[in-house]
Order: sequence, then C-alpha cells, then structure tokens
Amino acid sequence: CIDNALNATNDLRDQHYVLSRAKEAAQNELHELETVAHGLEEQKISLERRLDEIMYELDKSVIKSTALQKAKEGEQEVRDTREVLKAAQADREAASKSMKE
Repeated sequence: CIDNALNATNDLRDQHYVLSRAKEAAQNELHELETVAHGLEEQKISLERRLDEIMYELDKSVIKSTALQKAKEGEQEVRDTREVLKAAQADREAASKSMKE
C-alpha cells in the first residue's frame, strides 16, 4: 500500500514537472507572440503614416494636374477668341471695303 502511495506520489511529481515545463514553454511562447504583435503594431502605424504621406502627395499632384488642365483650357479659349476676333476684324474690313466701293 505504501509502495502504491509512493508510486502515485512520484507519478504526480512527474506530471507536475511536465506540466510546469509546458506552462513555462507556453509563457515563453506567449511573450514571443506579444513581442511580435507589438512589432507588427509599430509597423502598422508606420505604414499608415506613409500611406497618409502618399495620399497627401497624390492630392497635391491631382490639384496641380487639374490646375494645369484648366490653364491649358484657358489658353485654348484665348486662342479661339483671338481667331474669332481676327475673323470679325476681317469681316469688318471686308464690309468697310465693300461700302467704299
């Protein structure tokens, strides 16, 4: 009976040792995972900042592109107006010439 009790006690010690080692390994793994998670969070924040910078530069580029396009359209309107004015001047000169004749 004493042998059985000693064997049971030894088995419990062995199980306790195995469980303690498993707990320690799990805690170490948890610590490693928390470290990785922290690193990933920092990387996420850094990437979000970079994305914000890129979006800001993109917005500036779109504004600049829109302004250039409007300037080109304005230049075209000026050219078109000049052509209309030249044609009107030519018509007026022709009308003036024909009235003199």
